[in-house]
Amino acid sequence: MSIFRQYLVCYDVADQKRLRKLARYLYYRCSGGQKSALNLHISDDEFVFVVDRIKTITATADMINIIPANSTIVRYGKNSDFGYNKGAIIL
Repeated sequence: MSIFRQYLVCYDVADQKRLRKLARYLYYRCSGGQKSALNLHISDDEFVFVVDRIKTITATADMINIIPANSTIVRYGKNSDFGYNKGAIIL
């Protein structure tokens, strides 16, 4: 049985062609987010596949961060009384 985990994928791609290709791929795989910061919920087996695919799309000039999301929610700003779903990533 595979364990599913959540990740925050942030990227900055220098070339427009690679940017479009990576964005298309990630928007298909991810469950939401904003522009270049996306929520990825996948199994450990899929994680290896996704990272390998990202490596084939990007170049050394590009920056890709895949950050494991833990269960601790840190809130900043005026409104600390907003609701959220379990597993939500709040930036």
